[in-house]
Amino acid sequence: MIEVVFGMNQENSLKLAQHFGEGAYQPDGVTAVLLGGPEATEEELAMASAKAEEDLRKEWKSAVPMGGREEDVFGIELGLSVGDISEKIPGQARLAALGRLTLDASYAQEMLTQALRSLRTILERSAKGEAVRIWYSSEPDETCGLYWMLSQLAQLEEDMGPVSVVRLPQFEQISEETVPGARLNKLIQRSGWGDVAPGEWHRFVQYEIPLSTLLVQFAAGRWERLQQENAPLRAVLNGRLTSAPADLYDVVVRAELSKMQGEFSEVLLIANVLQNQLGIGDAQIAERIEALIANGEIEVTGVPASEKARWGRTLRRK
Repeated sequence: MIEVVFGMNQENSLKLAQHFGEGAYQPDGVTAVLLGGPEATEEELAMASAKAEEDLRKEWKSAVPMGGREEDVFGIELGLSVGDISEKIPGQARLAALGRLTLDASYAQEMLTQALRSLRTILERSAKGEAVRIWYSSEPDETCGLYWMLSQLAQLEEDMGPVSVVRLPQFEQISEETVPGARLNKLIQRSGWGDVAPGEWHRFVQYEIPLSTLLVQFAAGRWERLQQENAPLRAVLNGRLTSAPADLYDVVVRAELSKMQGEFSEVLLIANVLQNQLGIGDAQIAERIEALIANGEIEVTGVPASEKARWGRTLRRK
């Protein structure tokens, strides 16, 4: 089965999920530990590392391997919620949008090249009757990716193989044993598949839904209408993928801006906006901050010493 996700992180996580939990757990010695401050003692670091290792061990033991092959997993990252989508096949317009999102022209070209290569392979294999399973969420890029992918598959018409989708639930309630005989119920909120750890993917297979040819064609028609509208943004509003203006998220940026006192770093404002789980990236937020600077709502009071310090400016509300 062909597995389609919309991002490199999601691709890597799903590939790990295929065999996560197989055999005895083998620590890799590279467990990352994040602490609240830079002055952590060696003892605190050791304790945190030991806990992280134990958590990973528990996750490994409780995981159910997904099975499958790495070569069946395709991560397509095109950032389709932003910019011009009028092209039938992503080209120069999509490259320009990716350049805006990554601020790296060579990386943007690499992303586009890989996406087109993956698309060709997926269509070739689907035309031979192979099943395609698409993993998506309510994040704008993942929902756009779903509609775009279905529009591509619809062009195969009667040659298209079976298609199914798995939509990530926004909330998941799980119960875990804390001590023998005692369990703790937890409610987990996720924005997109990038929030799902390798040991968790198997739990969501139960949400797989097969799509009829008619539904695939309907989605293709919806994407075509969005292409014709070709708005600056696309967003999921009230559960529906909709064209949106460039300033859609300004209300959230302004809300976070209103909480800032005196001078503050641009990166802090971006981080605060990201906590709202809008499903958009830091580059998009930085663009909106730039727009608020241009219209006089924010003043730049300091610039970083190095041009390589991304979003390192000091700002102040006007």
